[in-house]
Amino acid sequence: MTGIPKECSKYKCKEPHFKMGKCEKHYNNEVTEKIREDAAVNTLHSGLIDGEVPRDRELNIELQKIKVWWNRTCDSLNHNRIDNVLLDEAEFATSWCISFTKEIIDAELALRNNKSIGHKLHSTREWVWERFNNLEAGLNSNGTKRNTS
Repeated sequence: MTGIPKECSKYKCKEPHFKMGKCEKHYNNEVTEKIREDAAVNTLHSGLIDGEVPRDRELNIELQKIKVWWNRTCDSLNHNRIDNVLLDEAEFATSWCISFTKEIIDAELALRNNKSIGHKLHSTREWVWERFNNLEAGLNSNGTKRNTS
């Protein structure tokens, strides 16, 4: 036996193994998601989407706002400093920034190609800003009271 799985390792997937323990569909989905995540991180650092500033004014404003949180989060994590607002949630904040930026990128690229913006931008925007607003209000990101002891 070589130890190579015969089926996909994703829950309830019975498709044959393709690569990295996944079927072809799940493997390709993971590769696509990794590409989206890398693009979001690059955009958070550069402010550019495919080498250009977002053409859509609203998306550019949103990107600049999320970049402020990204920089604050990175500063906290990279320099091992507790941010006075993020506190112990800095690591989680990186994923919020990346998630929102992926949707900003998707929306900008859709607009550049004369397509409509998907619904996920709006819901992700609300979810991310709610978390940061809760932190700024002295709460946990989920809106519960912060344990101050």
